[in-house]
Amino acid sequence: PKPFAPVSTKAPAELGYPSVKRNGESAPQAAMYCFEDGRKAFPTNHWWVPAVRPLGPSNVNYVTQLPYVFNLKAIGLEVSLPWVMAEPNVVQNIVNRHWTISAGGGSGYCVSRADELTATFKWGSAMETTLVRGSPYATARFSGANAVISTEQGTRQFYVNDAPAKCNGSAVTGHKFSVVLRDSDETWVVYTPPRTTLVCESSPSSFALRSAKKYTGTLRLAMANNCTTGMDGVSPHCAAKNVPHSDGEVYRAALDAGSNVCTFGAVVEAQHSRGSRITITWDTHRCWKSAPKGVLLLIALPHHMPLFDCEFVRAIPAGGHRNLRGYCTPVQSPTSVWVLEAPQQSIPWLGKPDEDKVPELLRTLKNDGDASDMNFDLPYDATHGIIDPYNAGKLLAKIARLVLISHQLGEEEIHSKLLARLARHMGTWLNLRTDNILLFDSSWGGIISCGCWYSWIEEAKHGQCKDFRGSLNTCPTLSDPGFDFGNGYYNDHHFHYGYFIYSAAVLAKFNSTWAKENDEKVLVLIRDIANPSPADPHFAPFRYFDWFVGHSWASGLVANPLGRNQESTSEAVNAWYGIYLYGQATKNSFLETIGEAMFLSEVHSTNVYWHVPVHLQIYPKTYQHTMVGILHELLVEFQTYFGRSGYFVHGIQLLPITPVVHLMFHPGWLVSGLPKFKQFCEGDPFCTESGFVAFYYAEWALVDKKSAWDATKKLSDKVFGVDCAGGNGNSRTNTLYFIASWGNHPEPNWTNLDQSQCSGALLLPGTEAAEP
Repeated sequence: PKPFAPVSTKAPAELGYPSVKRNGESAPQAAMYCFEDGRKAFPTNHWWVPAVRPLGPSNVNYVTQLPYVFNLKAIGLEVSLPWVMAEPNVVQNIVNRHWTISAGGGSGYCVSRADELTATFKWGSAMETTLVRGSPYATARFSGANAVISTEQGTRQFYVNDAPAKCNGSAVTGHKFSVVLRDSDETWVVYTPPRTTLVCESSPSSFALRSAKKYTGTLRLAMANNCTTGMDGVSPHCAAKNVPHSDGEVYRAALDAGSNVCTFGAVVEAQHSRGSRITITWDTHRCWKSAPKGVLLLIALPHHMPLFDCEFVRAIPAGGHRNLRGYCTPVQSPTSVWVLEAPQQSIPWLGKPDEDKVPELLRTLKNDGDASDMNFDLPYDATHGIIDPYNAGKLLAKIARLVLISHQLGEEEIHSKLLARLARHMGTWLNLRTDNILLFDSSWGGIISCGCWYSWIEEAKHGQCKDFRGSLNTCPTLSDPGFDFGNGYYNDHHFHYGYFIYSAAVLAKFNSTWAKENDEKVLVLIRDIANPSPADPHFAPFRYFDWFVGHSWASGLVANPLGRNQESTSEAVNAWYGIYLYGQATKNSFLETIGEAMFLSEVHSTNVYWHVPVHLQIYPKTYQHTMVGILHELLVEFQTYFGRSGYFVHGIQLLPITPVVHLMFHPGWLVSGLPKFKQFCEGDPFCTESGFVAFYYAEWALVDKKSAWDATKKLSDKVFGVDCAGGNGNSRTNTLYFIASWGNHPEPNWTNLDQSQCSGALLLPGTEAAEP
């Protein structure tokens, strides 16, 4: 397998982008990076990035690897198995006990290798670890070091090679060292090469295994049972007091079978095949040449299970880890390959409306006087880029959808005027003529906005931005993590630039000359949010999309004790939709394939983790909602960043209204989800005043088309005005067109989330094994 090829390697400077360097805590911390490949563009939103950022107020930067949570420190690596605590509006992963793996000291670490699913960190020459998404093992490689694996918990029992043993400060020799912990009721296993001698130390409140002498080689730590005895009610993983987990023998055998399969990297590939076929090839080797081959064991998340090609994996029926993602299933992979198949969906530019609704669509488009949507144009501030990229993008995409609709309705004169209008405004941004200028951040490798310090010119009756062109290092986004919605700190670029990419796709569809002249200018935005290749020296690969969890992370560089997060899944989906359409419009099949893979994956994960299928019990029953507002790595919550109202939570997952948004609303979910949206929206007039009522009506149309149509016709023009925060990127014509065309498209290929598959007999070394 080979990593994806780049879509371009053109330097942003060649396209006219001014360059800026970061300083202080907003810059990469140089001592934290020791990449062996010498890369200069650094990830900003990847799952492991917290480990190389300055500590936040909590003094920890958790790396949520799944199933474990890691905390990297100067002395070594802390490993925790979180447990879940739920309240009516919040579910949280709790991290309160940990193991420490160290080389007996240390002065710091750096990241030396990374791909989409693994990251390797080094503590000088003494110790290194490769964190692997889904691995049930915490693995450390030592070189002439005083290796120590310890925890501040007392012990119930200790075993060497599955035989009871004493832990009293004496040396013990074996290859498998197991301990039942008193404080957590968990059983953990340390795997070593055969005939390894360690010193075991214990006290009522501690346990440690130390190398008997300077150690060179690999040690692995794994949780084998999170409810071993059920005694004392100490484990939140137990179903009830004095009820231990008694069905984990097969899992523990799988742990043993996989203990000699170490993963050093992974390669992701995607191809179009009746949908999207995503292949993950894990780079595996024997941990110890003196031990038999093994069978790769990983922990799969709930969204993986119905997508697996069972030719490549074998599910283990017990021993899984329940965390914030629900019940996670152990799977063996004898060839060290995962294949995930997302079913094909219709991904159209536009639907086809009911014939009897066309007259009303034409009325709102062209026969509604000054309020006709054909007249919509950007206000002065937006025309001149005296605006943040997010709101600018929403307004551009509003015009782009009207371009498509007017063409579909046969209104070619209106279509041509709107197309020219869109090209003019897009040119202002792509040719870097905005007052809020776009910059190339050469420290991280990304396109960021400078920010606009706004002032009003009374004589001219319009605003202006302070001109930072002569002093780019004073751009407000460089020092203010909240400016332009955090654009300078890499928050939400796929939301912001996704609208631009979608608008560019529409222009390219109808104007091939424009597409040819502006292709590199559009590709630079695509590369910022979804550069597919490490061979592109200017941008980090896949800044936002996480191939393991199947969705994006919107939050960027600012430390957060709850980890990465994302709020608006529909805007993430819109970004990948835009890339897919741009690839289609420019006949770039590679972009189509990448866009489709991210699109279908994000849609699928949204239907598992945000639009919660009640029967799957992803979250505990205490959580009272079928919708998630913000999903963090360590917490889900029913609220948004701009308010707690339920219609905000529901509406932000339906913005923007496009012909594909329905794919995130399974008919089974609508039965319980829509009545709640109705209750939240109809019970508060601000749902209408904020513009979020249009998203309620769009969702209502999926169940009751006629009522949603009639209600949308009655909405005030203010709902779609540029000053309406929720509705300014939408139009009445677009909303009505979505409703009018609902049902006139191929039936979605809904994934059967109940599907339990890939079960079979446990694979043991000597039956089928990973390649060395």
